[in-house]
Amino acid sequence: MTSIALVLADGSGTIFENTDRSSERAPLFVGYVEFLLNKEKSQKLKLDVAVWVKKKANSEEKFYSLSIGGINASLFVESEKVGDGPDYAGSFGFNHEMRIAGWKKLGVNGGKDYISIAISPRVKNASQAAPQQNETPTSPNEQHPVNAQAPGPVDTGNPAFHF
Repeated sequence: MTSIALVLADGSGTIFENTDRSSERAPLFVGYVEFLLNKEKSQKLKLDVAVWVKKKANSEEKFYSLSIGGINASLFVESEKVGDGPDYAGSFGFNHEMRIAGWKKLGVNGGKDYISIAISPRVKNASQAAPQQNETPTSPNEQHPVNAQAPGPVDTGNPAFHF
């Protein structure tokens, strides 16, 4: 038996509203995350992302539950957002060993709104956290900016928690 081990470090990506949602169980958002594997060769690992809204156990608090290439992650509304800090923050990895952050972004040239996400190793000092993402969005299946008509806000059932 052969196994392959990958060490994932910094990653970034984008999630969009799932406009092809066929059922209530289908993901609310879809997208991708890319992890740099070899800087000299510009090799990246691109993983698909699916996102659902869930409730915390024994609570009405909602959060985004993500599957990133089959690895679980969670994003919670950042209650103490500071300046350009993330709108959402949470954990990623089998043992929640990495930090994930998300920023709400407006679509470019009338394109769809999206959430830009960054994944990084956990740090003890918050000032070393992942920087704000300023990349141009691309759709999950295309490599050019999205210019589709922006829909209204997605209703997650909680006025304080919306996209």
